[in-house]
Amino acid sequence: MSVMKKQSETLTRLGIKEKYRWMKAEDMEVTAESVKQTFLGEDVAQKGKQLFDLLDYFAKI
Repeated sequence: MSVMKKQSETLTRLGIKEKYRWMKAEDMEVTAESVKQTFLGEDVAQKGKQLFDLLDYFAKI
């Protein structure tokens, strides 16, 4: 494996870890997909409801 490829993989891993830590600090929902989207620069707005919110909703109806 070339030195450039190893350096690139290391930078990628460090970037992913940095995004993961940032998301945890911001109390964001952390899933593999959300970390990937954040790393790639995509919007990671909360798109859904939490499980407990859904259970409460269905208990009411």
